[in-house]
Amino acid sequence: MSLKKQQILLAEAKKNEEAMSKTIADLKEERDSLLTQLAKSGNPHQAVRRYRKILQQYKRRKNLHAAYKAVGVDRNTAVANAPIAEIAIVAPQEYSKLLEGYSRQE
Repeated sequence: MSLKKQQILLAEAKKNEEAMSKTIADLKEERDSLLTQLAKSGNPHQAVRRYRKILQQYKRRKNLHAAYKAVGVDRNTAVANAPIAEIAIVAPQEYSKLLEGYSRQE
């Protein structure tokens, strides 16, 4: 193999290594963000409060992505907790009945 080919292969390997290290860093950042969201998800009252904050931000910004970012909530967390918040807003009596049977272990 010629020297020029070896240099080209070495340069490509370095580029690939840099790309991999960026990808690993991005994945670690995403993991940390998801762990934070998991810790924040907490109880139903917190889910309702977050949902209301997202709605307020959406009214101001007219963009859901900006609203999630402003509140500091991942879209998947908001979507997963939306049914809880919607019940609390639309049918408060039913929500209070559901809370009677709620325990952290569920």
